[in-house]
Amino acid sequence: MTTAIRNHLTISSATPCIGPEMVSQEGHLETQIVVFLVDRKAQRLSAKTVIFYRERLTLVVAFCEIHRITSIQQLTPNNIREYLLWLESTGHNPGGVHCCYRALRAFLYWWEEEYEPPTLDEAIAEEMQEFVSQRRDELRERKVRTEWRHT
Repeated sequence: MTTAIRNHLTISSATPCIGPEMVSQEGHLETQIVVFLVDRKAQRLSAKTVIFYRERLTLVVAFCEIHRITSIQQLTPNNIREYLLWLESTGHNPGGVHCCYRALRAFLYWWEEEYEPPTLDEAIAEEMQEFVSQRRDELRERKVRTEWRHT
């Protein structure tokens, strides 16, 4: 783990700052974890919760370094399964493995929400929902005008 990343992964009373050295590594896994931790702090999660995420995600970084995984896009479902087995082999009990899984899952959900563009199906569904909503509002307005004229 690089010194710059390690410094950002520490939790203190000061809010970590994302400097130019971090921006230049935008797709880098460690950088994304730092941004995730900053997001969690910005959402005013308790310090213990942020520390929980930091400690568990540091294990993800260690595993990824061993397997030369440097970006989140390189993670596969099989890598995640191997990570969970690796945790077991390094002495984590089932509850500890589950804690690490929960932290990784939270990070991946955050990353998807933060960075993944919607798929074509999602974009079409969103447009259709907006169209139906507008059409419903138009029909409702027309009905109100019609009722008003007949009273």
